[in-house]
Amino acid sequence: LHGYYDTIQAQLSRLVRSGLTEESVRSAHGALYASLRSSLITMRALQRKLRGHLQTDLAGEIIRVLQEERPRIAESGLGRIRLDQRGSVSPRVFVDPSDLREVLRNLLSNSLRAMSGSRVRELTLAIRSEGEDVRLEFADTGCGVPGEKWEQIFTAEGTTRRGGGFGLPHARLVLQEYRGWIEVAASEPGRGTTMVVMFKAA
Repeated sequence: LHGYYDTIQAQLSRLVRSGLTEESVRSAHGALYASLRSSLITMRALQRKLRGHLQTDLAGEIIRVLQEERPRIAESGLGRIRLDQRGSVSPRVFVDPSDLREVLRNLLSNSLRAMSGSRVRELTLAIRSEGEDVRLEFADTGCGVPGEKWEQIFTAEGTTRRGGGFGLPHARLVLQEYRGWIEVAASEPGRGTTMVVMFKAA
């Protein structure tokens, strides 16, 4: 708003020369500036209110998805799932529960598919609070991702899903709506992949 105000101030003399009085220009500008400032205050208030409502229990939603996907997990032959959470209280994250479950199901599907040919099939989820952020590590013992493809898998062209990029590319877009992020943290062909998902703490 301050930049906008400075720009308008620089144009006052030009508008006066075009036939408008300086008083009328200043009056119109003052009303517009007040309206913009009021809109900004309202927007920030709505953001605070929304953030107050979106306090999603990350561990709780992980457990819910694992329970709902139990038949598919059993069919995949997954040997062990471990949820590692430091602290007795599950951190709350700023994300809609349904969007969070969508991202979690996507990660689970990718891991189960990646481990389909593995002798050892294990999945480890680790939750860590890092100040204003919450970190979720999603590690499998699957086929791994070559280093040159770590970023490609988040594009429609690099996805392994049939019919286009509605997997990891979509998951990243969803998370960005909540100021979150997802990326490959580590991966080794034949050993497995660790994905990291970052959330804003609620």
